[in-house]
Amino acid sequence: MAGLEKTFSESWHHVADQRICLRASVKVHKQFFRGEKWYVLHDPFNNHFFRIRPEVHEFVMRLRPDQTVEQVWEACIAKNPETSPGQEEIIQLLAQLYFANLLYHELPPDSAKLFKRYCQRKQRELQSRLKTIMFIRLPLFDPENLLRKWLPAIRLLVSPLAGAAWLVVLLLSAKIAIDHMDTMVSQAQGILAPDNLIYLYIGLILVKVFHEFGHAIVCKKYGGEVHTMGVMFLIFTPLPYMDATSSWSFRSRWQRALVGAAGMIFELFIAALAVMIWAATGPGIINSIAYNMIFVASVSTILFNANPLLRYDGYYILSDILDIPNLHSRSFLQLKYLLEHYIFGCRDSFSPAQSLKEAWWLSLFGILSSMYRIVVFTAIILFIADRFLIAGLIMASICLISWGILPFFRFFQ
Repeated sequence: MAGLEKTFSESWHHVADQRICLRASVKVHKQFFRGEKWYVLHDPFNNHFFRIRPEVHEFVMRLRPDQTVEQVWEACIAKNPETSPGQEEIIQLLAQLYFANLLYHELPPDSAKLFKRYCQRKQRELQSRLKTIMFIRLPLFDPENLLRKWLPAIRLLVSPLAGAAWLVVLLLSAKIAIDHMDTMVSQAQGILAPDNLIYLYIGLILVKVFHEFGHAIVCKKYGGEVHTMGVMFLIFTPLPYMDATSSWSFRSRWQRALVGAAGMIFELFIAALAVMIWAATGPGIINSIAYNMIFVASVSTILFNANPLLRYDGYYILSDILDIPNLHSRSFLQLKYLLEHYIFGCRDSFSPAQSLKEAWWLSLFGILSSMYRIVVFTAIILFIADRFLIAGLIMASICLISWGILPFFRFFQ
């Protein structure tokens, strides 16, 4: 069993006598990370996912309205005294499940508590939106029925034969690009010219539509569901997006990684076709749009999608390949532990890592992702401020408060 500081909590009396359990709608999926078993709690109503360890899963599955939380915890301690979660961990877990409305209890509803919880959730959603002010999402429709109708074609698209065709097209386009490299480089100098911006945006839209459908198609191929597609305002620029988080419940990490890479795979295929169209056409609208699609696919893939230091496709692929769940959040918990333990001398602080190797990965990722995020967003803000000074200053102020002052204040507190 963990030490007393982890096993017992002064706040235990708040939850000890509660009689609660998971809602009947919650689905549980089993996964493996680094050979260790994990469980994913999935709420189909709000599409939220929670990964928990087996010992925590056993505690959650034992929760019943006819037993108190303390009785369930004592039963777990009696069965597995060495691995059962401590009171503090249970309190944090129940708080997360409570705020996500995943818990059921037989007590009559307290309107004041329900309203307080509603306000707290709205406040957290507002804070999250302020932190992602440059990445606002607006859902528009549910593509699930459409994907079900397309399922026979989807099976053909995600197959070894389709993979071979994809590779052939990429090799042919690579040869064409090499043969015309001088022309491609010289044309890139006018990519931000005022008369090219409309073509750049059209190319961006076309590439990203195929990118998002790529995620949806591969997710559907392996049994996932896609219920949200809409518009994301990336730096106030409308772009398509979709929600393929149902792939998080896949047991195979390679299937999850393939869903994450699917957008870039489709994007590269469209860029390869655009290379052929660009080389076969002369100056004009079609040629300009094709070239801008090539530019968008290469730049966005390298700087954002394929880069694991930002929470885009590359991040989720890396998390699955390394078998480290919740890589982003745990990396910052690891950095917090290092500061508390080695700078402030707090001996009660504990690392979220399960091994020395995982601690090394978490520390490295936390440092590199923080540095890269600062560099990228600073460059974006400077680019916006150079053209729209007021908008740039507003964005810089919001980012400074959300990512600098508030996190530092909370950590210092």
